[in-house]
Amino acid sequence: MDVLEPVLREADIFLPSLAEAEELTGRTEPADIAAALLDLGISTVALKMGEQGCYVRTVETELRLPAYSVEVVDGTGAGDAFVAGFLLGTLRGWDLEHTARLACAVGALCCTATGTTRGVRGLEETVKFLDENDEMDWTGFQG
Repeated sequence: MDVLEPVLREADIFLPSLAEAEELTGRTEPADIAAALLDLGISTVALKMGEQGCYVRTVETELRLPAYSVEVVDGTGAGDAFVAGFLLGTLRGWDLEHTARLACAVGALCCTATGTTRGVRGLEETVKFLDENDEMDWTGFQG
């Protein structure tokens, strides 16, 4: 933390795995980890928790979302895929919950094929997956 703290104080979004965040903060509970990171001035913390989904926190909002059920072939790249989905939703100005659910979907779909990118789908196909596997309304989120 001594090395990263000055950099983290400048970050708006931080998307570590739960294990990475535990190591950095010395805490084990997602809420405690996120609180410690928010105290540094980070605006949004999203903890990638693999098959347990994700934990997302801002000062105003707290979300714990489950992972989507897919037939896992290879988990390589799923965390990076999650980050890509999260950043896409953020850059498009989506609300936090749609953004986090997109990130979870991109990460889950990544696991459906071997390698780091073969399971990743385009936005339209990913939103279709969300339409079929999520209770939120995805109308208007195709692009």
